[in-house]
Amino acid sequence: MSAIPQLPGMKDESPDQLRVRVELQDSIVAQLTDQGYLSIDTPIVQPAELFLRKSGGELASRMYTFDDPGGNKVSLRPEFTASVIRYYIEHLSDLNLPVKIQYSGPVFRYDEKKIYGQFNQIGAEILGGSDPILDAESVLLASSCLLDVGLSSNNMRIVIGDVGVLHSIFSGMGLSQRAQTFMISGLLKLKNDITDVNSLKNDAISLGLINPVASSDENQLLAQDIYDENALAIIKDLFKDSLSNVFGTRSAEDILKRYIYKLRRGDSRSTIEQALEFISNLSRIHGPVKETLPKIQLLIAKYDLDKDLLQPVEKILDTICSSGDSVIADSLILDLGLVRGIAYYTGVVFEILDVNSDLILCGGGRYDGLIKALGAEEDVSAMGFAYNVESMVKSLGG
Repeated sequence: MSAIPQLPGMKDESPDQLRVRVELQDSIVAQLTDQGYLSIDTPIVQPAELFLRKSGGELASRMYTFDDPGGNKVSLRPEFTASVIRYYIEHLSDLNLPVKIQYSGPVFRYDEKKIYGQFNQIGAEILGGSDPILDAESVLLASSCLLDVGLSSNNMRIVIGDVGVLHSIFSGMGLSQRAQTFMISGLLKLKNDITDVNSLKNDAISLGLINPVASSDENQLLAQDIYDENALAIIKDLFKDSLSNVFGTRSAEDILKRYIYKLRRGDSRSTIEQALEFISNLSRIHGPVKETLPKIQLLIAKYDLDKDLLQPVEKILDTICSSGDSVIADSLILDLGLVRGIAYYTGVVFEILDVNSDLILCGGGRYDGLIKALGAEEDVSAMGFAYNVESMVKSLGG
């Protein structure tokens, strides 16, 4: 009888490999405990909806999902955050905020390249509190833990972005929420040389992001964010003769409301083109804070946007740089093209890399709104990060 092979992406650990990983995990966990993070654990198997609702379907194709013997649609956890929030809602929601929670254990994500199927995470979440200072403290803590377990300061790079700032910029340009999400996704593609501006413009047209209606004065007025009753009054006057004898089940008012919806469905071509030009310029700006921030400020001014839009990320950077830890401050890279899980991140996002091994060791960000989306009665702001333990072991030569 032939031997049964190991599944692709799964791996065994030798006694030495296990010892190194456990020692590394224990060291990080001890540091988080010293900072007041409560340790919890959650089941590996959870309802699939928990992760799909959290990620907006982003992880769906990479999740190990199946029907259990009871007919429930379940998944092996692809990450911890959703499980931690479920635990908080069920067991800790009566505690005074902020609540600090840490976790560690295996997660499962299918990968067609068979790079990994199972790996280990250590993470920390702060539930409650939306001050940018808390964001800066999370970045400082995540970085200092890595330095304490042996990451060379010469090799560490901390890349900072801010999804919330991007949304504020695009809102200032007058983009709809749908177009804002498109631009943020497009920014990432431009940054990684996956596409170009012309292709993105064609995509915007194909997706119906550009308003197809002719740009008459009336249509421009209707496309603005004016009250529905005002828009309805304008359009009623325009079509008063055409709709004097309406037949069928829909009233004249229903027809006009539908027409207003169609007018407002897309953004103006000029606004989309301006935003595409902006992200093309922004995608090429990244590097040390002292060099990069002034370039982004000049770009904001070029498009007549409010300079205060950058305040949230500026405050985070200022707090980190004034913390007294010059090693971490010198490792900062500002890159507004950094996007992590745009389905639910709402503010600062960051990654910590080992440039020597080109590995991402840690990543995280702010995700206000997710706790209520997962069933809490009231919204609770939140910030968190997680380490990839296998990447850390490889980076540290384990």
